Amino acid sequence: MVILGLVYTNYEDSLTTLSLSKMSTGHREALEKFASSTLTLHAPP
Repeated sequence: MVILGLVYTNYEDSLTTLSLSKMSTGHREALEKFASSTLTLHAPP
């Protein structure tokens, strides 16, 4: 966990400062990966 203290201004600026992506981006990527693997596993021959 990182504490920015007085440097904190807002979520977007904090992500930029720490070179991070939004949590929603990570969730979406995980969902797309899961969906892709599910479709691959259950695709008709």
